[in-house]
Amino acid sequence: MMNRGNSKTSEASVSESLPSIGCYVKDEYAEEYHIAPSSERYMPQTSKKTSFGRFWFGLIVFLIIAVGLFFGFRRHIPDDFSVVAIVQDYGQRLFSIVQFPIKEVHIAGHKYTKERAIVERLGDVWDQSLVSLNTFEAQRKIESLPWILKADVQRVFPHGLNIYVEEREPIGRFVTLSGTYVFDKLGVIIQKVKVGSHFELPIYEGRKAPQSANELREILTKFDDLQPLIVRFQRVDQRRWTLILHNEMKVLLPENRLEGALSRLRALQAQHNILNRELAHIDLRLGDRITLRPKKSKKIKIFSRDEDFSVGKTADQDKL
Repeated sequence: MMNRGNSKTSEASVSESLPSIGCYVKDEYAEEYHIAPSSERYMPQTSKKTSFGRFWFGLIVFLIIAVGLFFGFRRHIPDDFSVVAIVQDYGQRLFSIVQFPIKEVHIAGHKYTKERAIVERLGDVWDQSLVSLNTFEAQRKIESLPWILKADVQRVFPHGLNIYVEEREPIGRFVTLSGTYVFDKLGVIIQKVKVGSHFELPIYEGRKAPQSANELREILTKFDDLQPLIVRFQRVDQRRWTLILHNEMKVLLPENRLEGALSRLRALQAQHNILNRELAHIDLRLGDRITLRPKKSKKIKIFSRDEDFSVGKTADQDKL
């Protein structure tokens, strides 16, 4: 046990009970506890070679972290930012020697597209390097699938790949001589489907009907009482629509003023139950009159006012 005193001892008379250790001791404590003051023999000897190695090791770790952060925040950077592609390309080349083989692929957001189809479109990604994977190219490949609208491919180190997809939402079935196709609100034909599939979607006919379907669809959202009665939509001469109801009655709509014509049709149904009558068609193409043609008759009736069904002009059917 050592006593704390005021006597001073020389450096040569250091207490033998305290072994020399590799640490730094202040001179005043060394004098008080009879420990040799810090000297160069306790300082670690670092060679220039070791310092040089630590510098490069730190640089490599910094670059790995920087590239990792870049890949992590890549989705928040606009695609048209060309520097992004350049930086990623050089980053992939620089770290291609680091192997993080892909062992897991997680897919989310798909409803109509099978997971197997998405993975097959990427090619043989299993055991490929996660770092050297070109996510831009992988995204383009996935978006080439019929149902895929957008795709986002993200690396999850050390061995995972996350794929988030947004699919096209079908709004109707387009019937042609070659078969039945589903299409989205942009008018894009998604793919051919089997007869009877997607039966919950309305049927559209006529040339370029999908390209104009969404406009009519948005107007019909204001007429919920009429929508359940419609089973088919016919596009006529790429200009106007004809609605075919559940009882095979046809409603001829004008080229413009669709909302006004449907409002008149709703009023006629409320006042006269016109959609349940034995009529072949109702012509609403003219704003100042309505033309009706009964079933099993070539005669047509022209009414000048919506509410006047007691007075009407009868004539031979014109070619419509």
